[in-house]
Amino acid sequence: MLLHVGLPKTGTTALQNAAARRRRALLEHGVLYPGTHHNHSWASFAVARRRRGWGSGPNKAAVPPISHWEDLVAEVRAAETRRVLVSHEYFAEHSATVCERVVRDLDRDVHVVFTMRNQSSLLSSTWQEYLKNGITLDFPQWLEAVLGSDEDPEQFRAFAKRTALSDSVAKWARIVGPERVTVAVLDKDNPSLLTETFESLLDVPRGLLGDVELSGARANRSMTAPEAELVRSMNADLRGHEDVSWDLFRGLYRLGAITSMLSEREPAPDEPRILPPRWAAEAAAARARGHVEAIAGLGVTVVGRLDDLAAVGPSIPEPEPTPDAVPVQAAREATLGTFWSAAKRIGALEEQIAALSAAARPPVPATDGTVRSHVRAGLVATEGIASRALVLALLGRVAVRTKRLLRRGRRA
Repeated sequence: MLLHVGLPKTGTTALQNAAARRRRALLEHGVLYPGTHHNHSWASFAVARRRRGWGSGPNKAAVPPISHWEDLVAEVRAAETRRVLVSHEYFAEHSATVCERVVRDLDRDVHVVFTMRNQSSLLSSTWQEYLKNGITLDFPQWLEAVLGSDEDPEQFRAFAKRTALSDSVAKWARIVGPERVTVAVLDKDNPSLLTETFESLLDVPRGLLGDVELSGARANRSMTAPEAELVRSMNADLRGHEDVSWDLFRGLYRLGAITSMLSEREPAPDEPRILPPRWAAEAAAARARGHVEAIAGLGVTVVGRLDDLAAVGPSIPEPEPTPDAVPVQAAREATLGTFWSAAKRIGALEEQIAALSAAARPPVPATDGTVRSHVRAGLVATEGIASRALVLALLGRVAVRTKRLLRRGRRA
């Protein structure tokens, strides 16, 4: 089986959505993509006892129940086929103890696949992922925190882990053996390399994963500079509000406003993009060089050009000024996304309330045909219903009966 462990921002969302869209076709070719969601994030977080969202404060996210991992394991173990694909980009970051449990629980010959990309080009997209989780630092401030003189590895431990490329590869190579580890390096001049690598490893027809059309949200497109500033400025207000929990933030804002903006809007060609300043691109490249050399000596399989990880990618001399306006369409899609997400949540709550109300209502006693028994049954059936609602319902029934009587009178 293939265990795709990441890394983040390496086409993982597009790959996972393609696999989910082709779940049935994959199974027809003897490959199981377990579950019903687009990836296996719930299982990944559950087995690592890691929160999906804010990890501190009174409104912090909850640790997903371990049942998410147990359900995935049960489905994999019950599969008749030996070819299975499990994918989530945080498996690479888990501790060695958790990784060993993953392999042990899956009880398969696990082949681990890393996807990596040029490290300096990773900076802007990684900052944007932090924005989606509520960070309030602007791009220059964040770069200083993770790379510059104000570097704070403790605050951004996840970033430090995911950029320690050779450490993650070495960890998994020790667990499954270097002969069962593949590192695929993305190539901007050959965008199909990612899906073709997985199609080859899974032994499925070429194009099965690569020919899937995905929307902006499913493809996880990058934000433009004005869109990012819209999100960042909203974060500053939302994160400071005591009534905004992670679940509310994620449900209404991240999956509502941000997802709607990215999926329903196509930015104009001249809308400012986000590029790192030259110093940051060079710092990321310098950090990557040592890891490239270490990976080359681990004996793992490499697809693509390993040296591309340490090249200095596109950059600008100095950070651009923060945008002071956003396109109307971006604000419109974000607002609509929040509205529709709120409407769905209200509808789901109403259904739950109705179900609970029906379950709590006592059974209506049988009648024996007498007036007394009919009255008693009516009182039980309407217990807990507001008097105003009962009066309106009664008036409605009277109106219907009156119309029927008038029609009969006309026909007579």
